[in-house]
Amino acid sequence: MEQNPIGAIASISSFNGKRLKVVVVGEGGILLDANCRFGHDRPKNASRPDYLPLPDGRRTQGSIWTDAGVVGTAHPNSKLAVCTIEHLSLAYFFYQLPSGDIVMRRCNMGSEWEWEEGEYA
Repeated sequence: MEQNPIGAIASISSFNGKRLKVVVVGEGGILLDANCRFGHDRPKNASRPDYLPLPDGRRTQGSIWTDAGVVGTAHPNSKLAVCTIEHLSLAYFFYQLPSGDIVMRRCNMGSEWEWEEGEYA
């Protein structure tokens, strides 16, 4: 029995907690992702406008989102289920097909997040 996914989003953070990737299976099975970097490399950037002021006068850690756009295509009725990290540098994103099969996509988490080509069933 085929059915549309109820939720199709997963996220993973880098081992040091400074970067986050959010992945969505959108309409027609299009895989989209967005990346977020928390904080800034240089302390002088603490006055940047993406730091939010707190009631006690301190500022929150800033975050910068970048849209990586379309990264591939899954089955139109796929449901993104879970993601894990292996060896602190490789993220696995799993999604389920309407047939019940589980498919895996891998993303290298080096200085840039890079999707590997292909899927693994």
